[in-house]
Amino acid sequence: AADAPCLSLQSAVQDPARHVPECDYEIGDAAATQQALSQQDGRCVLRGSVLIGSQNHFYMEPLSAYAVPDEEGTIVVYTGMQWPGATHSAVAATLGLHESKVRVIHRRAGGGFGGKATNASWVACLAAVAAYRSRRPVRLTLSREDDLKLVVVDLKLIGGREEISYRYEAAHSADGRFTALRVDAALNSGWTVDQTPATQVASIEAFSQVYRLPVCHLKSAIYLTNVANRSPMRGPGELSSSFAIETIICEIAHRLQLPPHVVRERNMYPALSPGDLPPNLPNGKPLAHYSLPVMWERLKTEFGFDARRHAAQLFNRQHRWQKRGVDITPVRFEVNVWAKSATVNVYGDGSVVVHSGVTELGQGAHVKIAQVVANTLNRVFGPDSTAVDPSVVRNVDLDTTVLPNQMFTGNSTGSEGACAAASLACEQLVKRLAPCVKAIQAKKREDETEPNFLQVSWAELCAYAKATSVDLSAHAHWSGARDQVLVYQNYGCCASEIALDCLTGEIEILHSKLIYDCGKSLNPAVDIGQTEGAFVMGLGHLFSERVQLDADGRLHTAGAWEYKIPHARAIPLRLDVEFLQDSPFDKGVLSSKACGEPPLVLAVS
Repeated sequence: AADAPCLSLQSAVQDPARHVPECDYEIGDAAATQQALSQQDGRCVLRGSVLIGSQNHFYMEPLSAYAVPDEEGTIVVYTGMQWPGATHSAVAATLGLHESKVRVIHRRAGGGFGGKATNASWVACLAAVAAYRSRRPVRLTLSREDDLKLVVVDLKLIGGREEISYRYEAAHSADGRFTALRVDAALNSGWTVDQTPATQVASIEAFSQVYRLPVCHLKSAIYLTNVANRSPMRGPGELSSSFAIETIICEIAHRLQLPPHVVRERNMYPALSPGDLPPNLPNGKPLAHYSLPVMWERLKTEFGFDARRHAAQLFNRQHRWQKRGVDITPVRFEVNVWAKSATVNVYGDGSVVVHSGVTELGQGAHVKIAQVVANTLNRVFGPDSTAVDPSVVRNVDLDTTVLPNQMFTGNSTGSEGACAAASLACEQLVKRLAPCVKAIQAKKREDETEPNFLQVSWAELCAYAKATSVDLSAHAHWSGARDQVLVYQNYGCCASEIALDCLTGEIEILHSKLIYDCGKSLNPAVDIGQTEGAFVMGLGHLFSERVQLDADGRLHTAGAWEYKIPHARAIPLRLDVEFLQDSPFDKGVLSSKACGEPPLVLAVS
């Protein structure tokens, strides 16, 4: 019927009216790719398609907002979110107020994964409108309960990850090396475009992963459907693209009767020697700080890859209905450190309060900021000082009247941007406090009552600075632009061994081992937790989390009974995570690199 709803990506791509042409994105050389494909022996050309479905954000805490009318016609909104500036502006526009009359406060959110970037704004607006009109406090929480059929369900309104389909044409040599690749991707953005272009760009630019493509044309398009709008989700586009190109590699390997890891190795960029210029990726950016080859060989050795693979082959010959598989895959994941601000206030007793532009979502941002603040302030005493302990540093609520116009927290780099801004603010304080240290030392020397007159405690320094009217508040902004641009590649690899029951389809992951280049981790405990969590979320997307709609477009998988997030048995029986040592990233914040999203892609292993 003409008025029938469009509920799937497959239906949308058949309807030109649902295509959003202004969002089309492509990289590569279309003419050269077509010429290379047409000249290739047909026996070495693969054609096919891959469809990667949606995934619900399923954060621990549903979207909520608490709005309170304040004096002078102002409004205060407490909410858990990922994009302070957008939420603030949306509330002001909805109420028809100057932004100076809106105050948005965020303490923490129980997870986000991208679902609280733009979606938190309209929840905050709904609460704000009700509170502003009624002149009473209003709280709104999107429940996940549907027992009474009367309440709004969080998962029904927040569409989750975009479905992406890939049609490909890949040419390869007789030994399995890519000679040309053409990909046409289509994304389901739901009923509105929202932030899907971000996923679109990421999926295309990540498609090549660490594989050399002599000539390629990678193109993508966005389509509208009659389902809840999709939103970028942890690792937007990258997991789908990795799965697609690894599928192509496995098909090449099957056709040539080669092990998939051999085809991967033949297509990977080789290790770079000191002084070598890094090659450019299909998106034109350099393959910089390329640490994958070292990790790849180390992982194969430590995992016992060849022995495990041989044992699996023997097991498969001896068992008809039980099979085992062993494989290894890489990841290349590009991130951009977005703009963030920070204000650092030091008190006379030595305690410190930090306002930062990152939204704490459970990723450990506040822990890292406290460490960076303490580390930077310690420079006033010397390079190896530990006088300032992170325990004296307190991160307070993000307040848009204190730090306005803040960008979203995401792309694995919210902590880095906030740490960079906090460090810049602390550097200002160090400059102001350095003369105070010398003044205290000089006074002690004159009094001749202190044998260790060069020793100055942090509390002593702060008390002196306060007494002498030194400004102990500093503000800084990490712009993410001009001389502060920080875009870089992350690398890692994972080997896994799985057991398959051919009768029931049940899969058990016996062992997975990841090696990941985190630079010089700011906090290994936090970063390992992030790495493990990302990996398991990737497993959920690939193995159990299926978004299902009924014929009328209603979400069937609207709660934990129907929607199957990873459970205890879904996690590998043995999961090992190792960070590459002695690999500081000089461009990074304190030589660190991101870790919140890239390991998600390694679930493909």
